[in-house]
Amino acid sequence: MHYIISEELNRGSAVGNVAKDLGLQLQSISSRNLRVVSNSNKEHFSINSKDGILLVAEEIDREELCGHSSLCFLYQQVIMENPLEVHNVKVEILDINDNPPQFPADNFTMEIMEATMAGTRFKLDAAQDPDIGVNSLSNYRLTPSEYFALSVKTSDEGIKVPEIVLQKSMDREQQSVHHLILTAVDGGNPALSGTVNITVIVFDVNDNAPKFNQSSYNVRLKENCPVGTVVIQLKATDPDEGVNGEIEYSFRRGRISGNANQVFSIDPHTGEIRTTDVLDFEDTRHYTIQVKARDRGTPAAEEYCTINVELIDVNDNAPEVIVNSLANPIREEAPPGTVVALIRVKDKDYGENGRVRLQISPIIPFKLVSSLEDHYSLITNDLLDRETAPHYNVTLKVVDSGSPPLSAHKMIFINISDVNDNSPHFSQSSYTTHVQENNQPGLFLCSVIATDLDDGKNAKLTYLIGDQKIQDLHVSSYFYINPANGSLYSARSFNYEEVHYFQLQIQAEDMGSPPLRTNVTVHIFIIDQNDNAPKIVYPKAVQGNTIQQTIPRSAQVGYLVTKIVGIDEDSGYNAWLSYKLQPSQDVDEFLIAPYTGEIRTAKVLQDSGESTKNVVVVVKDNGMPALSTSVTILLLLEDNKSEGFSNYNDIHAISSGTSNLTLYLIISLIAVSFISFLTFAALAVNCLRNRKGDTSSSADLCCCYTEQNLDTKYPYDYCAGSLRVQLNSDGPLKYVEVLPSGMIAQPEQTRSFLHPVIDGEDFLYIQRTTNTGAVSSSTNYPTESTNMVSD
Repeated sequence: MHYIISEELNRGSAVGNVAKDLGLQLQSISSRNLRVVSNSNKEHFSINSKDGILLVAEEIDREELCGHSSLCFLYQQVIMENPLEVHNVKVEILDINDNPPQFPADNFTMEIMEATMAGTRFKLDAAQDPDIGVNSLSNYRLTPSEYFALSVKTSDEGIKVPEIVLQKSMDREQQSVHHLILTAVDGGNPALSGTVNITVIVFDVNDNAPKFNQSSYNVRLKENCPVGTVVIQLKATDPDEGVNGEIEYSFRRGRISGNANQVFSIDPHTGEIRTTDVLDFEDTRHYTIQVKARDRGTPAAEEYCTINVELIDVNDNAPEVIVNSLANPIREEAPPGTVVALIRVKDKDYGENGRVRLQISPIIPFKLVSSLEDHYSLITNDLLDRETAPHYNVTLKVVDSGSPPLSAHKMIFINISDVNDNSPHFSQSSYTTHVQENNQPGLFLCSVIATDLDDGKNAKLTYLIGDQKIQDLHVSSYFYINPANGSLYSARSFNYEEVHYFQLQIQAEDMGSPPLRTNVTVHIFIIDQNDNAPKIVYPKAVQGNTIQQTIPRSAQVGYLVTKIVGIDEDSGYNAWLSYKLQPSQDVDEFLIAPYTGEIRTAKVLQDSGESTKNVVVVVKDNGMPALSTSVTILLLLEDNKSEGFSNYNDIHAISSGTSNLTLYLIISLIAVSFISFLTFAALAVNCLRNRKGDTSSSADLCCCYTEQNLDTKYPYDYCAGSLRVQLNSDGPLKYVEVLPSGMIAQPEQTRSFLHPVIDGEDFLYIQRTTNTGAVSSSTNYPTESTNMVSD
């Protein structure tokens, strides 16, 4: 793109519509981050971020930028992102007539010998006009004089030099001083002018001016030459003698370029020019110096020569790395090829010394892509993972091609921003805790701890209990969890007799978007306490805790009066029962078995004159502390009665309804026993095969065999999967325990209690209890110790 503007425009003046010339839509200007970058140290232009118009950022002085060059350009680069585009902009600066011609001094004195012949020409200092073209110096005007006329010549460099031409010889005695005004006029519209007052003093003859060997000299000098280096030794000659031939050298004012008078010095007697300051090729590549040789005659004669000093570049500037744009931080999910930074390199040196190459630190997931000359894009070269490397220190090294080469480093610190790509992770695969029943609500149970490798809110976790029901109640009725730290608490008091076990699903969820979740299982086992006193289930109490029982008066010693059957809803040691008679006046006539509850006569009752006997039986469990229940047995002594429990066949059927129910239970038990036998046989065969084949531990998960149980009375215990079979030591089946795989939704538990002293084909009592914690269903056959009820 090429734009043309005039110099000295005010700040904010429009240069051109870049967005329109590039075919950009107005709404995309802001998103593409349209901006202008200058190749110089000054930012002369800017771009309006709303409409894309290139504006003047600071006032431009063409003469300062380009001097007397006929063409003046400023090169800019317009950079756009998403995607990255770079366009070159050339702005041409047109000259305006803002500088009048100026002479080196306001006053100029000329010394002319009176013997000077008519037609003699006297060179004057030319006026300087920084403007170019028609705005530059156009002509000179001299005030009218009978002795002097103006002549203008153009030098080899194209400079218009004024000369005063003597029209006729002067007579110093008539007029020794002449005053003239020389006016320089440029070609602008309106024209600008500058003047110099010329004083002409008429002296006697010094008719030879100094003369140089040549009119111009060319010198090449390295920019790193030390201060005081001799640039050139000038020599001018003057054929005059005496003071008219003594020459002094000096720099000609107004004819020295830039700051040459500060960088160079001249010896007025020898004409030797030396450097007085450090030279810098990057600041000024060329110096033009005009030296004046002036004799000491009266009037003094002078001559001029030009010295052109060209500097030779050396590699004395290290290259630079400039980060024009940096996207920081970078999301870790950024795909390969994502632009991270726009980088520009430059070197103030020239030629090979200014040719540079950019390198990047190795073993990082970034690479450099060259977009334009000396412009690079830093892009991702691989997938990023913040959890592995949360940030990178990218070292950019730029090296030039000089000899020896110079280099520079720049560090870019790039942060990787987190995305929610890691699920919470629990410290354990599952958690197990135990709590005693009858606990206080709000009891701390355990803490589940999860961590998240992400950062910030993506790693902030919230804990909650999975949505489930226990006994038709929401899980929140039983437990609650602190959502901030994962501490699990009880919401109610637990009863072991109602529930033995809970299995909860705890979920840890992070606060990312979208959130990620992880579940863990918490096993909660309820520990039994001795909080249930024993209950008498047989015989049935007639009124309150009193049981009536008839026995014949003729009963002999050892006669079985009755058998007390008690149960305890607790488990383990808390459910082990013992029986004893409470001391009374009739206690010596009876004995009770402490573990079976059988009451027998200890004396012959024939001689007793009483018709009733009161026996108080205390049933006590084995808990700590122990709980007990007492029952009073009212024994009715009758003559010629055989009621009692001398043998099991003397028991009458309780009722037809009970017999029918008992029959159904017997059939069920027979079926269960048959199935249990078949299951046991199949499992035994499977176990033997697995052992012979030296199977892995997976076989132990489906088959087990123990030679010694905790209860030595029932040493044989077989289990397979969710089915458990236990036999008495003498062979009969003790119980079958069915364990379903689901630990929360459990089936009802059925407990069957057999009366030990009635006919083996009858059952006395059936109890059905709902147990959501325990996962077993037991059927009990009469054993030697029938008060031991298995759960």
